[in-house]
Amino acid sequence: MVPKADILMIDSTVQVIDVERRAALAEKFNLIYYDCENTTEFIQRLQPGGPYSKIVAILRNGWLKAGPLAQQTPFASEIVPHYPPSLKLICCSGHGHDAADVDAIKARGIWYCNTPDTCTEAVANTSLSLVLECFRFFTYAQWCARNDWLSSRDLGLKAVDPCGKALGIVGMGDIGLAIAQKCESALGMKIHYHGRRRKLDAERLLKYGASYHENLDEMISMVDCVVIAAPYSKDTHHLLSRERLSLAKKEGLRVVNIARGKMIDEDALIEALEDGRVVGAGLDVHANEPGINPKLRDNWRVTLLPHIGVCSPSFLVIGAGVIGLTTALELRARHPEARINIAAKYLPGDSAPEYTSAWGGANWFPASNDNGRQEDWDAITYKKFRQLSSTCPASGILPMNIRFHYDRPIDEVGIKTPATGKLWFEDLVGGLTKIQGDALPEGTAFGFEMASFVIDVQKYLPWLQAEAERQGIKIYRKIFHTIQEALSFDSQAVVFNCTGIGSMTLGGVQDNTMFSARGQILLVEAPKEPIQKMYFRAPHRDADATHIFPRGTTGGVILGGCRQKDNWNGEAELAFAEVIKARCCALVPQLGRPEDLRVVKHGVGLRPGRKGGARIEAERFDNRLVIHNYGAGGTGFQASWGMAQYAVDLVPPRAHL
Repeated sequence: MVPKADILMIDSTVQVIDVERRAALAEKFNLIYYDCENTTEFIQRLQPGGPYSKIVAILRNGWLKAGPLAQQTPFASEIVPHYPPSLKLICCSGHGHDAADVDAIKARGIWYCNTPDTCTEAVANTSLSLVLECFRFFTYAQWCARNDWLSSRDLGLKAVDPCGKALGIVGMGDIGLAIAQKCESALGMKIHYHGRRRKLDAERLLKYGASYHENLDEMISMVDCVVIAAPYSKDTHHLLSRERLSLAKKEGLRVVNIARGKMIDEDALIEALEDGRVVGAGLDVHANEPGINPKLRDNWRVTLLPHIGVCSPSFLVIGAGVIGLTTALELRARHPEARINIAAKYLPGDSAPEYTSAWGGANWFPASNDNGRQEDWDAITYKKFRQLSSTCPASGILPMNIRFHYDRPIDEVGIKTPATGKLWFEDLVGGLTKIQGDALPEGTAFGFEMASFVIDVQKYLPWLQAEAERQGIKIYRKIFHTIQEALSFDSQAVVFNCTGIGSMTLGGVQDNTMFSARGQILLVEAPKEPIQKMYFRAPHRDADATHIFPRGTTGGVILGGCRQKDNWNGEAELAFAEVIKARCCALVPQLGRPEDLRVVKHGVGLRPGRKGGARIEAERFDNRLVIHNYGAGGTGFQASWGMAQYAVDLVPPRAHL
């Protein structure tokens, strides 16, 4: 048997280890774990005959600025000559590579890899905060409020708003562009930038464009605040020097550094702060980390962070039906700084039967009666739909009354909450109007009309998707066969399982309480006289229902339906479609005769039914957190925002570092 090749693992104590992927790596390679006290010991172990003398790769994981190995530099110039000839690959997590002599490594024929796009949003958000701090000095103001109110008078005219001010960014890479976009849209700043070349594509992504400066001195003389967002190298050492800081406008300059501490001459910065050329500074990085210059530490006009710009929670939502998309938006609302991805087999616009959301009627009509969380999910969503219908007409949520009827007396159909004996939603919807006498359809025992909402899913699902993308949520078309595959995708800290019926077969979950609750609908052309209300009729709460849901006045009318447990037929049954047409025309004669209906399309959705109701709970897989949010059956739309809130509530306060 051929012996396994050696890989040296340098693990930070602050990281989340993908146990499954690490085990797969160990099957093919011999993993050696680094435990050197210092780099001198590291060099000794690299020597011929030493424990590291035959390594083919080095993998450095986790947050490199934390833990006992934070001050070790295994890729520095003085180390590279000691690497064994067998070493061919170095992989290091993180954006910067200033602690590695990449040129020397390359000269040895060794590949060096880093992870440049993993922290873009987190660092850009940190920069936004520091820019605001440089103008308003909120950190110092908070200290005054807590300790010495009168000292806040020192702020005087130094605290000004950044709106309309000129921001100069050194380095318009992914992070620089993200900083520009945030400062332009949130703070109303005018963007200038300096780099090796002009970036027209980046300028087009800004609403008001940006001014490019080939000469850094020229830019510094024109801006109110400069942000350092470029890589560190010998060429950018002390990029902000005494000479450059002297070019500041007479009103003074603000300085933000989220790149590397040695890109600023700290002694020159201190002098500029003392003489007023620099009004304020925001520093996430420092020249001698973890040490901080005392003169910077003690200056209230300097906001200091301990190189934590990369720290932010990270989430992956599996599934892009109504539950998955809504959960992602709820995450963004609660975690505006987080990195959020959606990965799903089906996306809005797809029409597979198991992509049930595409075939939703859909409307808000309560099926809950638990006097608990299910009623709360519905209530939260009703209030959200009320907000969306008034503020976001493009969402496809429209206010529309519904008339609902049952064939049996009200105490026999199961719609009252047993614990209270009442219809729990009566106050929520603003009261119920009882349908009297001849207005009741033949054969029904009672009926009510109430305020509700109809959902045009052909508008609503794409709107949810577009809203997610607008808020910086990335969406991938991806198939996961197991929950472990999802946990390995992009090293997410928390995974939300919103796979609906897919949870029945998803490896590691395989929920055997799931079942298909098959529904069949028709989309028909609207009659000449538009139908202004929704209609619903059923024998009792759990029986097949007849429903008519207009998609506005111009989008046609949805006719349904059924709820066929354990029926997995994804094809429309045309004979049953005739039954639906007859029932709907009998309930709403305004539709006309069944044979005259103009059918746009037939649809079948395999709703994600689950014994005991929807599952919203947290579960650990190899010390990784998965939050399940699936199994809503036919109530996914009407409970979606409430279910999302309950699911996101399960995120621990410190989800990821």
